Formats: sequence, structure tokens, C-alpha cells
Amino acid sequence: MAQGEGVRFSHESERIVWERLGGTVAEGTVLLANLRLTSSRKDHELDIVVLMPGVGIVVVEVKGGSVSVDTQGQWWSGGGTRKSRVRPVEQCRDGKYALREFIEADPRWKNRRSRVRFGHAVVVPFTELADDFATMDCPRWMISGSRDLDDLARRIHDVVGRQENEQRVPTDDDIELIVEILTGRSFPAPDVAADADEREAAADRLTLEQAALLQVTRLIRRMEIRGGAGSGKTILALTQAKDLTRGQGDRRAQRVALVCYSIGLSQYFKRQLAGVPRNHRPAFVGSFEDLANLWGIDTASHDRNDAAFWERDLAAGMAEVASGLPEGKRFDAVIVDEAQDFADHWWHPLMKSLRDEDEGGLYVYTDENQRI
Repeated sequence: MAQGEGVRFSHESERIVWERLGGTVAEGTVLLANLRLTSSRKDHELDIVVLMPGVGIVVVEVKGGSVSVDTQGQWWSGGGTRKSRVRPVEQCRDGKYALREFIEADPRWKNRRSRVRFGHAVVVPFTELADDFATMDCPRWMISGSRDLDDLARRIHDVVGRQENEQRVPTDDDIELIVEILTGRSFPAPDVAADADEREAAADRLTLEQAALLQVTRLIRRMEIRGGAGSGKTILALTQAKDLTRGQGDRRAQRVALVCYSIGLSQYFKRQLAGVPRNHRPAFVGSFEDLANLWGIDTASHDRNDAAFWERDLAAGMAEVASGLPEGKRFDAVIVDEAQDFADHWWHPLMKSLRDEDEGGLYVYTDENQRI
């Protein structure tokens, strides 16, 4: 069985060997191509790995074109000015040991299964080899040339027994596990929290001026921060809300309300905080009207043009509710963005919602140039 149908090869020689083996290997044999394996010593490229149940595992190195060996035992590819030194035997031998080490180090194999037979072989599909060819590290039975391709599957089959016959042969279960091991393990899954952490990190990235101002807000309980469009005051308000909520070191975590005027900014705040860890998320995030609805006050039935309700009556009703809030529902700090658009009476219920009306935090972000 060839794993990864439609696999692409860098060289025609590899494709030819793959197809020859794929059509002639015994049933149950698994072929793997183009494996990249990194060990502590070097990177390895395994052209083809043949996994044969009941036989063994062979790492095959394929060299295309004209391959030659000189009288010094050095291997060469090509000829003339394009001649280059190659090391096919060393490559497949080192690849074999690296592959075996990788498999045996896997927790699914280690201390559970004994070593199985491994072998290595060289195939030079365009080079004709003499029947009595041999080098000290590459006997004739370990290398296959152009005249051996019709019998390639048998030759690869026989390599393992000649090289290693003291280890046990792999079972079907062994081969199945090896294929599973070679696909990798413990892959990271999509993580919404990781995406949220990145968004939060981006939102928390402040200018030096903003960072200095944030430090000041940790020391002063009442503050108005003014800035024009694009000054970053909204990002600062959002960051301050998370900073006060989570606390750090000697600073205790606080129950915070992040309040604004418009629906658009309210939705922006909610989107930015949707993936933030719960202990970084303010107790309340939304518009002044959202806060009224949270406290059980109906606003949907009132005309938007009813100034008396929106500027005075709503605030009075909210102040009454705020006065009766239990301790666990009150806030340590209230942060208001778009404060320039808040009606004068709206500040009363916000102050009433604080656990400590005298010392509780109130941070107001305004832009007089954007007043509605």
C-alpha cells in the first residue's frame, strides 16, 4: 500500500522506483516516500521507506542519472564538469538508524515493544551494474541497478534478512503503529484562547505616553482623561478595565464596570473582550442603557426623543436601584468612555453603584470635539 497517493517527487528516478515497488510488493507492504527526519545530529531525507510485515523495514536511497564509483571507493553522480560527490550508502544507513531511533523513542513504542528488523538499500535505476559489483560497505545484493528493476521488490525483501537476522520481524500491528508514529504526535489543536491571547496582547500594546498614564491611574482613584479622535484613549480605557479587573502583585483584583454611550462602542468593547480570560474581563461591559436593562429597568418602550425620560427619569430610576444593590453586585471602579455625551443626571446612579462612593474609582474618558 502506497501512503500518500499522488505524492510528488523531485526526481524522475524516485518516481520510477516508487511505481516499480508499488506494483510488485507483497500484500500488506506499506510504502512511504519523501520522509524528512531531524535527529540531534543532522537532518535526513529518506527517499522511500518499505515496511513489510513478517519481513522488516528498509530505507531506500535512490540516485538518478549516471552513478559511478572510483578506485578509492568514492561515489559520484554525473560526469564531466557536472560530476559531483554523492554518499548513497552513508545516507540510507544513517537514515535507517535515525528512523529506528525516532520510532523506538516514541512513548507508544518505548518499553512496550522490542526492536524489529531494519535494513538499508540503494537503487540506481539508470545505472547498469555488473553482477560482481561490490564495495566494502555495499555488497551487490544491497544495491539494485537498471537491470534489476523487474525484480526490485524481491531484492528489497531480501535485504533485511541479510543485514539483520537477530531481531524479530515486525507484525501487522507493528507496521500500523509505525505508520501512526511517523505521522507525528500530540499535534496542537485550534485554540480559541490562544487567538484571544493574541488579540488581547495587541489591544494591550500602548504608546509610552499611554503606558505612563496607565501607571498613574493605578495610584489616583478619580481621573478625567481627555483626548481627540485617534489619540488611543479608547484602547487605554479598555486596557485599564482589564488591568483593574485582574490586579497584579500587591494590587487586588477589582469589580469593574466599563460603560459607554453608543451602541457601536459598546459592541466593540464586547468583541474585544469576548475571548479574554474570565479573570481579565470586567464585571460589566456595555452602554449606559445596557446597565439600566441589567438592573431591570425597561427602556425599549420609551421614545428616543423623550428627553425627560432619557436625561432625568431613567437616571433617577437607576439611582434608586443602585442604592439597593447588594455588596456583591456593586463596583470597585467605574470607567466611562464617551463621557462627553453623558447627561448630567447619569453620573448619580454610577456613583451610587460604587462600593465606596467616596473612595471608589471613577475614570472618565472624554473628547469635547465629539460631543453629541
